[in-house]
Amino acid sequence: MIKKLFKQHKIISNLKLFLSFYLLLLFLSVTISSSIDVRAAETPTLIFPGNGGYINENEPSFLWYKTAASQYHLQVATDDGFTSLVIDENNIVTTNPVYVNYLSSIALSDGAYYWHVRGLEGSIWSSWSAAWIFYIDTIAPDEAPVLLSPSDGVKINDSTPSLNWTTTVGAGEHYDLQIAEDIGMTNLEVYMDVGESYIANTPILSDGVHYWRVRGEDMAQNQGPWSSIWNFTVDSTPPDAPTLVYLPDNASINFKSIDLEWLPVQDAIQYNYQLEQSDSFSSPSINAYTTNTMVNVFLDTIGDWYWRVRAKDDVDNWGSWTTRHFIIDTVAPIEPTLINPIDGSSTNDIYTFFEWDNILDAIEYQIQIDTSDTFTSLIINATTAYANYTSLTALSDGLYFWRVRAKDEAGNWGSWCPSINFIIDTIGPEEPNLISPSHGSTIDDNTPMLIWDPITGAVEYEVIVADEVDFLTPNIITTTINAFYTVITPLNNDLYYWKVRAKDETGNWGDWCAVHIFSVDALVIPEYHRLNSWILFMVLPISFALFKLRRKTRKKQFLFQKEELKK
Repeated sequence: MIKKLFKQHKIISNLKLFLSFYLLLLFLSVTISSSIDVRAAETPTLIFPGNGGYINENEPSFLWYKTAASQYHLQVATDDGFTSLVIDENNIVTTNPVYVNYLSSIALSDGAYYWHVRGLEGSIWSSWSAAWIFYIDTIAPDEAPVLLSPSDGVKINDSTPSLNWTTTVGAGEHYDLQIAEDIGMTNLEVYMDVGESYIANTPILSDGVHYWRVRGEDMAQNQGPWSSIWNFTVDSTPPDAPTLVYLPDNASINFKSIDLEWLPVQDAIQYNYQLEQSDSFSSPSINAYTTNTMVNVFLDTIGDWYWRVRAKDDVDNWGSWTTRHFIIDTVAPIEPTLINPIDGSSTNDIYTFFEWDNILDAIEYQIQIDTSDTFTSLIINATTAYANYTSLTALSDGLYFWRVRAKDEAGNWGSWCPSINFIIDTIGPEEPNLISPSHGSTIDDNTPMLIWDPITGAVEYEVIVADEVDFLTPNIITTTINAFYTVITPLNNDLYYWKVRAKDETGNWGDWCAVHIFSVDALVIPEYHRLNSWILFMVLPISFALFKLRRKTRKKQFLFQKEELKK
């Protein structure tokens, strides 16, 4: 038992001793670590030449970001294992606070190279940076691109055209594009770096001639020879809108086969014309193209129609539309109603005035006048824009027939109205035969009734009485519808001349009849209301003596005039 306890005590003692020794070693390790810096150095980050990049310098510069390192180690090799070193520089220092730039003093030949860098901090080198590959290429492409499109000298309507050329060997699909206003390429409009392509869309170019060329550039920016210089013309200005000639705007027509015409447009090589019954032209009935300036179309539908035309130039610029409207109307106007002269009437106007009612849609009338109701031997065949017409031809006496028809704006002639007749009558009635007072008689009535024979067809008579044979200052001039006339204003005792003529219903006056004469010999005693009796007895004998003398003189004059009239 004692032996067993002793053995246990010995084991515990050994454990305590081991634990004390371990704690001592741990303390020493911490103390030593606190006094010695064992931190790892920072790995540099590479900048240039970029990984996979191309350069065209045989003595390149190498660039990387600066770390806390006091110096750097650069290696450049032809293999990624860095067994074939071409540069091995381990004492590179810099004062730049941001990056380190190392210029190689060794000329490297064209080819592929690998490079990496590490930094020294204290006495410890960092791990190497990632290894990057780069290529040195100092040989420019020797082949110029061949221009493809737009073709040399072509005219286009695209102000941002696509330019196309062939690829060149060694160019790496990287090109310089120049566009200029002159063939010497001095007034450059565009200088573009077209990367990895052999087609380019240009900026907006003005209308006019443009010259262009391309050269290849490899991945190392070595520039090859320029291509040949081509030119193209940009024409983005469309032709003018056509001037429409026929049909006139808003015309009305009565035919369905229609000629449409417009004036030629400068630079136009084609025209587009459309017809539709709506001015929206959303679904044209006709949409066609022509190189002519006149076309014929057939439209089977009456009513409103719209038509328009536009022009295209040789680079497919379409100009603006010019639009017009017309109406197809095949319905004729109604028949006019004749107004004057009325049917069966008579007139003495040889330049007759004709009148009829105005037709609403009529723009012209045709009038025909003939001596027969068959109108086969026309006296007048005329047109007028008015609802009346005055004959320019003198019509002779006789029976005439006349009729009228109307035409609308579309040219539709309506039917002839029923014809009516009228009479031209320019011959007056015959001369009246005077009855009383009889020719050469003497009457004692100073308000006599003048009587003559009625004339057939007469509607009015004109009577004239004068005390002079020339009738220049008549005592009576009047008209009456009767074949007699009673003098109203008393005639003086004197010798008188009188005559009568007749007028018919047409207004024709006949000739004056032969002049008759008569004498008035009436005793006229005026009424005196305030005359003294002695004046009355003195005046009456004197007046009677003067009257007898005058009567004797007038009788001699009357007998003389009677004899003269007989001659």
